[in-house]
Amino acid sequence: MLFVKYGSKNLILHYFILPPVIKNSFKKQERLTGNKNFEKLLSEGQRVYLFPFTIYWTHFPDKKPPVRIAISIPKRKFKRAPARNLLKRRVRESYRANKHELNTLLEDRNLQLHILLVYVSDEIIEVEIINRKIIEVLNHLTKTFSK
Repeated sequence: MLFVKYGSKNLILHYFILPPVIKNSFKKQERLTGNKNFEKLLSEGQRVYLFPFTIYWTHFPDKKPPVRIAISIPKRKFKRAPARNLLKRRVRESYRANKHELNTLLEDRNLQLHILLVYVSDEIIEVEIINRKIIEVLNHLTKTFSK
């Protein structure tokens, strides 16, 4: 509390210390691009299946940013581009909002993680379910690297 004298009246001002603001951004540097990266990821990386995703991942020592990610929605399952774009937006937004725990862990361990999320379901899944599944994926990776 802070006391302030205002004329003949005493005012009491309350103030709160806010935690630091976490920026929920998904910058261009965080996107996984390049044929060499994908070839290395698919040939040497590990694979995990957590419905509706198959996750390919591999890690490297001390590079920035801590996580680089690519999202794949197969044309074989969704012929129309608007459906693929909708799913990519949903997955990207869910990842963007929930990535911080994994990022801080990898920064502390001086690692960079390359992730490829391949959507394997035949149906367009609701945002809430995709969000829950992305959280499961990120928790799985966090547990893997916290050992």
